[in-house]
Amino acid sequence: MRRSRMLAGVLGGLLGLPATALATSFAYVVHLGGLLTVINTNSNTVETTLQVGGAGNFSYVAVNSDGSRVYTAEALPPPPNGLLWIIDGFSTSILGSVVVGHGPTGVAVNSAANRLYVADNEFGMPGAGKVSVIDTSSNTVIATVATTGTTPLGAALTPDGTRLYVAHFDSNTVSVIDTSTNSLVTTISMGSPQVVKAHPDGTRVYVTRSGGGDRLAVIDTSSNTVTASIPVGNLPDGIGILPDGTKVYVPNFVSSDVSVISTASNTVIATIAAGEGARGVDVTPDGARAYVANENNNAPSVTVIDTATDTVIATIPVGDFPNAVAVGPDVPDLCDGTAIRHATVVLKKLGPPMGDEAMTFKGDMVFPPGVPATFNPSAKGAQVLIEDISSGFTARYDLTHLTHPIPAGLKGSGCDPKDGWTPNATGTKHAYKNKSNALNPPTCTSASANGLAVVKFTDARATKDKISFSVGTKNSTIATPAGPLRVSIVMGASAADASAGECGAHAFPAAACAFGNGGTSLKCKQK
Repeated sequence: MRRSRMLAGVLGGLLGLPATALATSFAYVVHLGGLLTVINTNSNTVETTLQVGGAGNFSYVAVNSDGSRVYTAEALPPPPNGLLWIIDGFSTSILGSVVVGHGPTGVAVNSAANRLYVADNEFGMPGAGKVSVIDTSSNTVIATVATTGTTPLGAALTPDGTRLYVAHFDSNTVSVIDTSTNSLVTTISMGSPQVVKAHPDGTRVYVTRSGGGDRLAVIDTSSNTVTASIPVGNLPDGIGILPDGTKVYVPNFVSSDVSVISTASNTVIATIAAGEGARGVDVTPDGARAYVANENNNAPSVTVIDTATDTVIATIPVGDFPNAVAVGPDVPDLCDGTAIRHATVVLKKLGPPMGDEAMTFKGDMVFPPGVPATFNPSAKGAQVLIEDISSGFTARYDLTHLTHPIPAGLKGSGCDPKDGWTPNATGTKHAYKNKSNALNPPTCTSASANGLAVVKFTDARATKDKISFSVGTKNSTIATPAGPLRVSIVMGASAADASAGECGAHAFPAAACAFGNGGTSLKCKQK
């Protein structure tokens, strides 16, 4: 799977301009048995699912600050240890796991410090729980923090990363840990705490609790004292906070609804009916929507709430026993460069069997004077992205810096002696060929080129004021698009090349695209 993007400037797309894009975020839903569902928050559709582990229980999920990593913990009964699973947030491939304690639950990430914290309830083991501290640059456990409480569940960091709050369900306490020394600072008493989340300004931490009444407790982080206890629905099991900090969303498992709390008054201002067994919630980066997991055995789903009106706007069916939700950061548009003129894309052999599809993509780019400053694809590489507009801008063909870009390097520098770039004598033409179907030497991941055969750039700015390009593939895996396409090409393999504007983009209107050959081919063309 590739991160999708959403266009805001539809008019720009119709005119062939590189329409400004609204970045897309993705909601990651972890299920009790280890299924991970990825939801595109623009289209509110399931983008992909994958199985992670599966022998144990999964209760929490977290995403790092740039969306490149998703973490979820698998609790296993002894004698095996539990595992922290690491998933590539861009390709949704499983990267590996880290052995932690027997019953890992809550996960909190500090991307700036390359640290990740896993609460471990050590079920079946004597003594209190603990917190495993993991260096995310090496994916190794570098410290273990003993806690005085038992059955640690939820864990949350303050925004500055200096304090970690861990809820202990059975011992009725919340541990406060100094992350600079990995030592316990204090404990806070409250009945059966479960889920923890910090307010965006860092002054408060919210904790769901069910002991002594179903409440949302508010902790003042300066004094580590409970300053409010807000009645909510029956068995609160999740916390989502708007980015501006004005409202908190709490799903209630037994009453199957969501309590909406004003942080200014610490009162419930709305109650929203959700699916049966509501548990787990998170909010999109722009604060516009909240996503709530509903564990309903007969109809498991994710409820989508419009936070402006506090109404349900969508219900997304998912797999069995969804437990928790984490929404990743916005993914910026690949290219904000120039328009592609005379853009043409042809897809062939669409539909089953998958893996024999072919694509041609060509066009011209006209840049302002001095852009690009240099023209040398052989030394910079390239990126190609084809997106399906009608499916929430889901990528159908993706060779970008978030997956596997087309690398720089002359012929012979790739995964096959024939792979690489060949420039002409004047440097105005550069052609890349690929025979290995791999793009990332020396690893040379099989099929990472997805059938790419050739890429060509011609710099005709001196005579025709344009840079022309063409891309050809064969035996690619390209899912059949639902509608018109958006296309992007970058003269360089890095994110910096795209952000520098050395790229072209075009959104085809529906009238410019037509299926043929019984739906097995699609041609989009616009002058």
